[in-house]
Amino acid sequence: MKTAIIVADSYGEPFDSIRSKIWDRNWSQFVSSGYKVYKYIGDQNSSVNSLFNSKFSLEKLRYSKFWPIQYILDRAMVNKYNFRNLQIREEDDTLYVNLPEGLKYLGVKTFCVLKHLFDNGYELVYKTTMSSITNLKFFNEYVSSIDVGAEVYAGTLMKREFDFDYISGANLFISRTAFNYLESNRWKWNHAKLEDVAIGELLYKNVKLKEIESLNISNMEELDSVDKYALNNAFHIRCTSRSGKARGDLEILDNVLDLLQR
Repeated sequence: MKTAIIVADSYGEPFDSIRSKIWDRNWSQFVSSGYKVYKYIGDQNSSVNSLFNSKFSLEKLRYSKFWPIQYILDRAMVNKYNFRNLQIREEDDTLYVNLPEGLKYLGVKTFCVLKHLFDNGYELVYKTTMSSITNLKFFNEYVSSIDVGAEVYAGTLMKREFDFDYISGANLFISRTAFNYLESNRWKWNHAKLEDVAIGELLYKNVKLKEIESLNISNMEELDSVDKYALNNAFHIRCTSRSGKARGDLEILDNVLDLLQR
């Protein structure tokens, strides 16, 4: 089954450091095994836009009590892209989407990149993040188990008590046949929601969700307490630090890779 891997990228830290210090070490074995692995990202914002976004970013509202303001404005600003076909530019292992970079555009970028790959003959796409590590052995086994033409929507299951479950965008498989539902209902995509939630909202009634468990490590103390067997047998490890102002993803990734390669 022709399979591609897409990794959501961005500008600034921790992305710049991960890209320069961890990317090849993390993904070279997948490339050597014949998989095409892409970073995908929007066009870099101008210095004026970057300054404006740093000072007045609506993302600061997303996880605050003022989230309805962010929700309304993002929906008004971004949903217009549901009716546009955006240009994809491929340079080496990076896919550039012709729109501004930023979290609120992640759903647009993701849809456009998925469409680009499926239109170019891929049958299965795995989506993950720059702060993730995936086990190649288990990845190969899962891809080999999928029948051509199967509807696949699989990965880390996120439970929502009041409406629908969805698959985390950090560890997500989607097949061409499952993507057909997204494409035919693109006009319903709600970009005020994070991209994985929006995908789940469109798919959960039509495609069966399959859970693939993931291991989350959010700081070095957690890593020190993780059993080596659990680390070696995790399909996916998410190394996202949420403590303090600066994300410590790079340190966690570096140390997890050291442990896995011993």
